[in-house]
Amino acid sequence: MPKAYLSGLMIMHKPSEGHVNASVINEFGISLIDLSYDEKKDKVKLHSITDKMNKWYIKRALSNDFKNILKAMREGSYEYLNTKRKIKYSFQPANETE
Repeated sequence: MPKAYLSGLMIMHKPSEGHVNASVINEFGISLIDLSYDEKKDKVKLHSITDKMNKWYIKRALSNDFKNILKAMREGSYEYLNTKRKIKYSFQPANETE
């Protein structure tokens, strides 16, 4: 983002085919966002979000961005740029576990 920077972990879990659950956690271990993605319906549902980000316009932008991020990750890309808002998301995958 032009005037802000956020880093942390995005932990993803695929409980069944076509579904992804994820949490974004900052360096202090505080959960910022909990979400789920249904690949078949192509929908993101935000289950919880930190108070400072709990605004309808932020939630809508994040839902759309995470939908595009998860699609890009499925195709093997670990970067996404929201050109409208000039927000760049970069991910570095860790080792997958079972």
